[in-house]
Amino acid sequence: MLKEVTFTKTEIKTAGKPGKVSGEAPFKAIRTLYRANKWAGLLAFTVVLIWLFSSLVTLVGSQWFRTEIAKSEVSVTPISSEYLGKSLQEVMEENNLKSLRNFRYVDMDDKKYIQIKDTYNRLRYYEVNSGKKLTKGDQLYAAYLARYFTGDWSSAITLALVERFDEQYSAENRLLPVYKVSFHNSDATDVYVETEQSRLAAANTYTQRVLSNFTNIFPNGLWAGNAKFTVPGMVLLVFLMLVALTGFFLYALQWKPYKAAFSFNNYRQPAKHHRKAGLVFSLLLFAFAASGALHLFVKSNPDDSIRFIKNSVFTYDELKISTAELPWEATKAYNASVIGMPQGIFYQLFSKKENGQLHTDYINAATGEMLADGDLIYARYLANKFKAHKAKIDAGVSFSCCIPPDTIPDGTQLEEAGIMNTTHITDFNKDYDFANKRLPVVKVAYKSPIQLTYFIETASSRQAIRSTTLNRLEAGISSLFHADQLSGAVSKNTGTAGLFVALMALLFISLSGSIYYLKL
Repeated sequence: MLKEVTFTKTEIKTAGKPGKVSGEAPFKAIRTLYRANKWAGLLAFTVVLIWLFSSLVTLVGSQWFRTEIAKSEVSVTPISSEYLGKSLQEVMEENNLKSLRNFRYVDMDDKKYIQIKDTYNRLRYYEVNSGKKLTKGDQLYAAYLARYFTGDWSSAITLALVERFDEQYSAENRLLPVYKVSFHNSDATDVYVETEQSRLAAANTYTQRVLSNFTNIFPNGLWAGNAKFTVPGMVLLVFLMLVALTGFFLYALQWKPYKAAFSFNNYRQPAKHHRKAGLVFSLLLFAFAASGALHLFVKSNPDDSIRFIKNSVFTYDELKISTAELPWEATKAYNASVIGMPQGIFYQLFSKKENGQLHTDYINAATGEMLADGDLIYARYLANKFKAHKAKIDAGVSFSCCIPPDTIPDGTQLEEAGIMNTTHITDFNKDYDFANKRLPVVKVAYKSPIQLTYFIETASSRQAIRSTTLNRLEAGISSLFHADQLSGAVSKNTGTAGLFVALMALLFISLSGSIYYLKL
């Protein structure tokens, strides 16, 4: 016959606390570690709660309070020779321009202009029919682009040139210089546009800016590679990893000495679930902290891609073939530009094929001949150039990126340059995602232990990104834990709602777990 046993309130209250069971636990060090892990775990819970809440704020701000954009890119149509008006050479001659860095065509207020980048890197605008210069053309074009992208043609606006990244326009936006166009409308919308390539760089409302001020501290302060967060951030993440490892050690390997402490019916089920939750939380906490540490380590070396640009100067006499003589109809080109490489000076003619793929033809500015695979050749040349420049910088020797050293191969010698393959990228993918902004690009992969890869935007003669095995590993892992990357990959409200529910569930589990944790 079983004997009925009763317990006092004091016995029940102290039953779940380590070291309060009848008889001392055999390992005092383990008991001390258990107590320390309890309070360290509470701190870890707090960090995770802040991270989850910040992720929710980021997700809500980026998806449900995002700026309504009427158009995300400028529409293009093929140009006919008759529609061009005056040639580039005629405009240069009439305006006494002896040289330039680049040119292209832009549409603004039902008129076409030649946008010329002069030797001082200033953008100047000339109407194609009259050849006359447009006063304050770059500001007018920035305002036009902002209204075009938002569809707001009536609100008052103010403009400001942004030449460096700041808290409101972070380095993750990639593009510089840009104009900040502030709309005085009900949403107080700020739109950032890049006039040199007619691109929308970023857009946000007042609500998004308020939310951004919060997430700029945590987690984005860590994830964006802000220098002032690097050391304390790394210390915090290492601490979290230690807490996770300690928790796993206790819950997985040292639970048996304490299970007797939870023998009362009042505590049996909660303790059982607490152990399971503790194991899962320890593993997730370690994965989160380790991925954050890896991300912070990679971001501690800021992406300097924006520094790498081929910015040549071309004289009037070097452009022997007039823009009026270019094969506009044959290539169905919608725009043009000019570049230089060892093979010569070439016009770039940009077109869109019937399948929607973007294509670039290269026409020799001296002979009028077309260069086969010109885009791949130019991309390889730029990649080799930027690679050599990077090596010099890493070695502590700096030189102008505009002066090519003799050691840079011309891009056609693949074996000598160590290039494995060169591929056109016309859509964002897992290797080159939406955060990089620039399209189309050419992927230049090198044979190297770190799988060195360059993504080159030939239209602007810029390095889009430089990628290694570490960069790809970090991007893949952090995308699982960083709400910005997750939410960016979700374009539909249904997907956003699913991610929101998942984060809310994690938030609830963490809160309920911390409440129970305090009772132990």
